[in-house]
Amino acid sequence: LNTVAGTTYTLNFDLTRTTGDQTPGQLQALVLDGTTALVNQTVIANHLGRQTYSFSFTATSNSTTLQFADRSPFPAGIDLD
Repeated sequence: LNTVAGTTYTLNFDLTRTTGDQTPGQLQALVLDGTTALVNQTVIANHLGRQTYSFSFTATSNSTTLQFADRSPFPAGIDLD
């Protein structure tokens, strides 16, 4: 992402479980400046519910990387919006 150093940004996303089992899924949200994590949060997606997450960070350069990774211990049927 193109960013401006010193500017504060907010990352918003929705996470939804779409499978019928009762086990929650886990998603890791990373915002990186090179190899430095500005945001490193693992969030939980509960059974068949949509949840909104919001994290703020201050950019430290003109380029910031956004990554999402499924950290569920099994296939969890997670939808990211």
